[in-house]
Amino acid sequence: MTPVSATVVLCDAAQSADGKLYLMGGGWTRIAADATANMALGIIVHVPFDMSNQQLPLIAELLDDDGRTVNINGSEVKAEAQFEMGRPAGLKQGEQMSTPFAMNFRGLDLPPGGYVFEVSIQGEPVARCPFRVA
Repeated sequence: MTPVSATVVLCDAAQSADGKLYLMGGGWTRIAADATANMALGIIVHVPFDMSNQQLPLIAELLDDDGRTVNINGSEVKAEAQFEMGRPAGLKQGEQMSTPFAMNFRGLDLPPGGYVFEVSIQGEPVARCPFRVA
């Protein structure tokens, strides 16, 4: 069985509509430490043919340099979704399906250091977006 995979872009804002992903200010890897940050993940999940019609959990969480989930004001910086890709008519054996997700994180006061957004599907990491606050 081919695993689920994902393409992830770190950006200022993201929106998903009508099967498309819209990004603003994408592809950065460094932000200033002297301001509250708004950031987002633009995610395209690629689901193999043989995993259609199954509920799949997706988690995006912010980790620090030590691999711990970042907490701000007692809340983990984390977003979760559950999705299922139905197999469309005419899809050939072995073809994959894709679906976009936008996960926005607002008002993050992060101290200087290294961070990474890790995206997991079915509990398995599928993508990482590292960045630095300096």
